[in-house]
Amino acid sequence: MRFESSTSGGRRITAFNAPADYAPLLRGIGFEPDAEATSFTWRFPDDAPSWEAVARNWPAQGRQFIDQVVGVELPDWPGALEWIADAAEDVGADWFLLGSAGLAVRGVDVRPGGVDIGMDEAGADRLGARAVAEVMQPIAPTHGWPVSTRYGRLFHAAPIQVVGGILDRDWPSPWDSQGRGELDSITWRDRTIRVTSLDREVQHARRMARYDHARAIVRYRAESGTLH
Repeated sequence: MRFESSTSGGRRITAFNAPADYAPLLRGIGFEPDAEATSFTWRFPDDAPSWEAVARNWPAQGRQFIDQVVGVELPDWPGALEWIADAAEDVGADWFLLGSAGLAVRGVDVRPGGVDIGMDEAGADRLGARAVAEVMQPIAPTHGWPVSTRYGRLFHAAPIQVVGGILDRDWPSPWDSQGRGELDSITWRDRTIRVTSLDREVQHARRMARYDHARAIVRYRAESGTLH
C-alpha cells in the first residue's frame, strides 16, 4: 500500500493497493473507495490548515500510521505520550489522557494502539498550530460532529488522536463534563497525568462491548487492591 497526495481536482490523499482487510479502517478515517474499490481517497477539507504538511506526511508515514492502527506494527505509545504531553503543556492546554493508554499508564494490562487525549477547545487550536510537522489529519473544527468541536490525528512514534471541546451526549461517558470532574491524577515517568476514572472506564467498556478492557480493569483492581 502506498499513499500519494494530489491537488488535481481538489486537495486529496489517495491510498493505492490497500489490503482488503484495511478497507474498513480506511473508510472509518474518511477515505472513500473508487468504483472498483482498488484505491481510497480522502478529500482534504477546504477550510482546514496544514495541507503542505499533510501532503508530505501521508506518502512518508501513512503506511506505518495505518499498520500501527490495525495492529500489524506495534506502536511506541509511551514515546508518543511523552511527546504529546510535552506539546500539550507547551501550549497551555487543559488536557487529560483517555482510552487504552489511560488504562495502561495505571498498570492495567491492555495494549494501546496509540494515544488519545482530550482537551479544551482553545488548547486544541493552539496544539494544531504547534504540531504541524506531525499532522495526518489537522486539528480543526468538526462542523456539527456530536462528539466534540475539534478533532485531529497526529503521528509521532504512534498514532495520536486529539479531541477538543468535548460535548455531552445522551449517555454518560468517561470524558463528559461530569467525567472530567472525576479525573484521577497519576504519576507516570515522573510526570503527573490526569486520566479518566476506572469506574467510568469499566462501565464504558461494557457498554461498548470491550469486554477485554472490562476484564483487564477488574483483574487489575483485584490484584492491586485499587478501588478507583
